Amino acid sequence: MGAPSAQSLRQWCSAILIALAAGNLAGRILSAEYVLEPSLHRPADRWDDPRRPWPVTPPPALPFYSSNDRARWATVRALVDEGTYRVGYRVEYPPFGDLSHLQAQGVLLARALGIGTFLASGATFTPPILPPPLYSDHGILFEPGYTSVDRILHPQTKHYYSSKPPLLPTLIAGEYWLIKQLFGWSIVQRPMLVSKVILFTWNWLPFVVYLVLLSKLIERYGQTDWARLLAMGSACFATFIGTFSVTLNNHTQAATSVVFALYPFLRIWEGGNQQGDEHPSLSASAGWRWWHFSLAGFFASWAACNELPALMIVVGLACLLLLRSISYTLIFYIPAALLPIAAFLGTNYLALGEWWPAYEKFGSIWYEYPGSYWAVRRGIDAAREAVGVYMLHLLVGHHGIFSLSPIFLLSLGSVIYPKVCPHSLNRSYRLLLYGTGLVTVVLFFFYTVYVYYALKTSNYGGWTSGPRWFFWLIPLWLLSMLPAADWLAATRARRVLGYILLAWSALSVAYPAWNPWRHPWLYNWMETLGWIRY
Repeated sequence: MGAPSAQSLRQWCSAILIALAAGNLAGRILSAEYVLEPSLHRPADRWDDPRRPWPVTPPPALPFYSSNDRARWATVRALVDEGTYRVGYRVEYPPFGDLSHLQAQGVLLARALGIGTFLASGATFTPPILPPPLYSDHGILFEPGYTSVDRILHPQTKHYYSSKPPLLPTLIAGEYWLIKQLFGWSIVQRPMLVSKVILFTWNWLPFVVYLVLLSKLIERYGQTDWARLLAMGSACFATFIGTFSVTLNNHTQAATSVVFALYPFLRIWEGGNQQGDEHPSLSASAGWRWWHFSLAGFFASWAACNELPALMIVVGLACLLLLRSISYTLIFYIPAALLPIAAFLGTNYLALGEWWPAYEKFGSIWYEYPGSYWAVRRGIDAAREAVGVYMLHLLVGHHGIFSLSPIFLLSLGSVIYPKVCPHSLNRSYRLLLYGTGLVTVVLFFFYTVYVYYALKTSNYGGWTSGPRWFFWLIPLWLLSMLPAADWLAATRARRVLGYILLAWSALSVAYPAWNPWRHPWLYNWMETLGWIRY
């Protein structure tokens, strides 16, 4: 048996890294459980402390980490156990008749502060009488372990729904229904078992396949052994995809789907006929089949269903594939892409009676009803900084793309520094490189200009350990870093710089290991020093 080739050694190293990452994530999913942190709570009798009170009784043991994933789990449970998208309801008690929104908030504030004098609709209450309650809330979202601020209230029916798009919970509910029918496991009686089986199906398995396909693309486009291993090490242990794969969320779904779409697209782009529509054949030598078009369309669209700005990928791939084959794009890519979009709109209509997602109603009475968290936002959700400061923090500040994951400075360098991007690069890779740069710039200005001014949202994604709105671009950034990584590989001093960037990035993704829905380490550090106060 001869000595293994350099390519074989790289493949073995990649396989070892993937195995380590798969085992690491599997262990974290198996041990997933919401943990109370003393630093985020106050003693129950300290009313002057703005932190949440330490609970009198222990919370239930559940792997539900935040409002974000609890709202989705509540929908899954409601669909299977109750046959409805409704996750709660409100019973109103109108002691004053119809109150204005401001008056209702006043009543709630008075009750919270114990103030007995309140004027509403001409009625005056004097101590020690407190204003009567305006309502009572009931349902799954108000049970211990399921409480969530990510909810909307239908103004007519007074039914609560998750504010998250219902397509993903609907699909997961299908698996839960199957588990319940086959094994009799209920998420109420056996929540840890049922939820972790689902997390393995929807997070662990896609993550492993994502790493395998990504390793093949890195092998294809990297030029040096060191650069390829740096990119694979980053993919396995230094991005927030792994951090968030222990919780039910849309961001990891979108990120893995980008690779699932990109891989067949590149097979078509590099292996097809460049004459346009009419190809000589879809033979093995051509490198692609009709189902490559279908896979690219389906997964690009699935990414967009989980991150709406990823529609750029759907449209971009469609335009490029038309240059390969007009007929196959129209017959296979577009119908496959329309399938998830139709399901996205259809499930939204089933849930709310509206085609468009609940996000469209942000700022309306659906979100800002009496007692809603979004009517009296606190902490980082109430942040409203100058747009320049907001941009700075999203780039190099407490939620910065480059300050938390400086390994992606290599991706930036590959695009803007010609010295590290030789003209001999594969033309397909050059298209990928500059396409990634364009999509990144558009997405950044979408969130820092359009969303900032039009939707009045500037909370960095809320309680989150990284800039989660950009996570779906991570696989594109990993591939884009290869030219700069190849440039670093040339000297020892440059390689040391690469190790520092990798270690720093790994620190950021490991810091919130107990709960990904927590602030980044840079945020906590700046807050401790008094540099930020939200």
